[in-house]
Amino acid sequence: MNQLSNEQQLFIDYALAGHNILVEACIGSGKTTAIQALCNRLAGKRVLYLTYNKLLKLDAKARIRNGFVTVTNYHGFAWQELRKNQMNAGVSDLIQAYNQADLPVFPYDVLILDEYQDIDQEIADMLTHIKEKCPRIQIVAVGDMCQKIYDKTTLDVGAFIHNFLGNYIPMEFTQCFRLGSYHAAMLGRVWGKTIVGVNEAFRLDILPEYEARRIASQTKPKDLLVLGSRDHGATKLQNYLEDQYPDIFNKHTLWSKVFETSGATSPTPDCAIFTTYDGCKGMERNVCILYDWDVRYWMARSQKPDVQYDILRNLFCVAASRGKQRLILIDERDLMDEETLSTPFHTKHEHGDMRISGMFSFKRKEDLENAYQLLQLEMVDHPGDPIHIPISDGLIDLSFCVGTYAKAMYFANYNLDAAIEDCLASPDKEHLRRGYKSYDINRKLLYLAMLETGQNRYMNQVRRIEVSPEAEEALKARLSTHLTPEETAQASGYLTVLDAYEERPLFSVRGMADVLTKDGVWMLTFTEAIPHEDVLQAAVHMIAQNKDTGYVWNLYSGERLKITIPDRDAFLDVVGFCVTKGVYPETIWE
Repeated sequence: MNQLSNEQQLFIDYALAGHNILVEACIGSGKTTAIQALCNRLAGKRVLYLTYNKLLKLDAKARIRNGFVTVTNYHGFAWQELRKNQMNAGVSDLIQAYNQADLPVFPYDVLILDEYQDIDQEIADMLTHIKEKCPRIQIVAVGDMCQKIYDKTTLDVGAFIHNFLGNYIPMEFTQCFRLGSYHAAMLGRVWGKTIVGVNEAFRLDILPEYEARRIASQTKPKDLLVLGSRDHGATKLQNYLEDQYPDIFNKHTLWSKVFETSGATSPTPDCAIFTTYDGCKGMERNVCILYDWDVRYWMARSQKPDVQYDILRNLFCVAASRGKQRLILIDERDLMDEETLSTPFHTKHEHGDMRISGMFSFKRKEDLENAYQLLQLEMVDHPGDPIHIPISDGLIDLSFCVGTYAKAMYFANYNLDAAIEDCLASPDKEHLRRGYKSYDINRKLLYLAMLETGQNRYMNQVRRIEVSPEAEEALKARLSTHLTPEETAQASGYLTVLDAYEERPLFSVRGMADVLTKDGVWMLTFTEAIPHEDVLQAAVHMIAQNKDTGYVWNLYSGERLKITIPDRDAFLDVVGFCVTKGVYPETIWE
């Protein structure tokens, strides 16, 4: 799309006239194109353009020619402002540190916000600070509340953005340049908004899986996006393409999401993308193959605790809007229909048992921070020389393997075989059994990664985790400063959570602490920075193991954080509130 639509041109005209603007931009409406065109027209204006993520930032920098425009994402802005003032903070703490510092702000004339629907309280506080320091700043916010697919903030985003803009012109982008008229109209009806699909070349097909495989094999990697739940149809298609067409689809041309929250690799413009519904935001390809577009998957997702109808509806609809030329729905027994998508359901609040390693995922950020603030933290070892170990092989994420490698290599009782057998205990994994007991640690880790992800590439395309003799010796030396190989690794812990009012069991949490010593619980990581979620996990392990002290030790940098919990009851109440998203404000843990 080279020529601006009437809606986009009107948006630029209003902005050039100095108005504050709030744009509700439907899927595929070219909002980013319009913002970039505006930036190139704001001659002589000092513009701060804040994107939501790094990929959007890089794309904008490549397309905006106006040298007066500063393009960055929220964390990048906080980092550069702290650095200007000789201040530092970890990645997880950047925005918090910025908000607490009360720093001066360059006198920008225009503030542009992309994907405003994903603002959380932390970001809202940052934006409020910018506006206070630049009271005459013009504000342009573009987004789509219908594309809000994460329930990760307590902030009422709609109320915030309304108050933040003050007097503003409301606008809509209703033309969808990505989809055809029929499919766009259907999504519009589900969302209760006008979406006019104008892509006459768009094609929607419902095909059996074997036909989708054939089409995928004939599609260039750069044109292919495949969405679906992990370790099911989408993963099987990935394995099929990499096994049958290795010259076309391989670790250099195909990216697959392993973790929902983070990872060591990112997709390139020329690679095929395999990811989940939850991970597809901002991604598009000419051909999108959609697995699990069925009532069964919808019902499975809707039955999980604390799932909101509008969030799940948005998630499904966004996933169904990623194909620019062709969308292929895998023909299922009970294909998803408009009525099901349009029918709200009641949110369930019955919580199943949780693993400590995942209990803080997809929770509201403000709740996580409230729990984090109740911990007493001390940096007892500061970052030193990093130990460099490759955490990827091409586009294959090896970060989780490297962390485990360090523990399995050093601790005498670290039992990789038990983890493998735990995976193989699942009936759908038994056919993957190999004579793994003869494997070395390196091969066992790759075999375990294959079992955990369902992706054959870990065994077929990765020869080994490349840990040099120097890096291995450095790891051993770093570990030996505080721990011996005879320490207890993989210490199992268990807690039952009860409703404080009725004293009835709600759910249990369980997991394995990396290392248990007489001095406390140790969580070992191999990352560039220590996320707050890891610290909270370590604190729960402390309680499960009845220890007063915990440590999170980043083996990559040497950074070691000591944890104590001044008031366990208060901390656990906030944790219970956090992991149940406010359903249980007071809990008993035993």
